[in-house]
Parts: sequence; C-alpha cells; structure tokens
Amino acid sequence: MEEYRRGAHTVFEIHLHLVWITKYRRPALQGEVATRVRDLIRDICGQHEVSIMKGHVSKDHVHLLISLPAAGDDQPVDAVAERPYRASSAGPNFRI
Repeated sequence: MEEYRRGAHTVFEIHLHLVWITKYRRPALQGEVATRVRDLIRDICGQHEVSIMKGHVSKDHVHLLISLPAAGDDQPVDAVAERPYRASSAGPNFRI
C-alpha cells in the first residue's frame, strides 16, 4: 500500500497533473530557460510542501504531477501555476 500523507485528523492523497504550453507552441523552453523553469518549479514546490512525483520540461510545454498538502486553500496551486509561467515568458534574461 502506498504511503499517505497525514494531518492532525486526516489521511489524504491529493494529486494534480499540470501542463503549461507556450504561446503558439513555440519552442521557447530550451537551454537556460528550461533549466531556470525547472529550478523555479522545484523551489516553489519546496516552499509550499508540495511533492513533485513526476515532471518534464519539453521545448514547448511542461508536464508536472504533484502531490498537495491538505491545506484547504489554493495558495500552493496558485504559486506553482503562476510564477514559472511569468518567468518563462520573460525570455532568457529574466529575473524573479
């Protein structure tokens, strides 16, 4: 049996499959940009106690399968979904 995450009065397992696609499926996620997006996703997930189960950065999209804490708010999902998108759209010389 898989190990479930546990809270004070709960036992749970919440998984989300997220996919980001570049505008017009342009191959923008290459080289330094792909590495930076991957690192941003790892950092953001670590800050919000989100476990990355699987993930892949392709040249025109990103797949991510994550396990969320039972927090009751959307803050982890919003953080994971919004920040890498804003960073990758800024081009190779972007800052966060």
